Amino acid sequence: MKEDYYPLPDIYPWISCVFVSEEYRGQRISGKLINHANAYLKAHGLKKSYIPTPVENVGLYEHYGYSFEKEITNYSGDNDLLYSKDI
Repeated sequence: MKEDYYPLPDIYPWISCVFVSEEYRGQRISGKLINHANAYLKAHGLKKSYIPTPVENVGLYEHYGYSFEKEITNYSGDNDLLYSKDI
């Protein structure tokens, strides 16, 4: 996505809205979706992707090669975490 739920127009592309139903979790579907999105972005000349996540998900995206960038505030005023990965 070019924009997400954050007032940060200089940060993109966002990989967002990745959701796997409980009955399919544990099958590495999230990783496949994220890898597919990154392959698409790379094929279109982009070199980095960003993933936002609620604070309670700390540590989740490091499994997919992402690094913590900073804490960010969404449009509702809640704090989330921003992760990035060179692709």
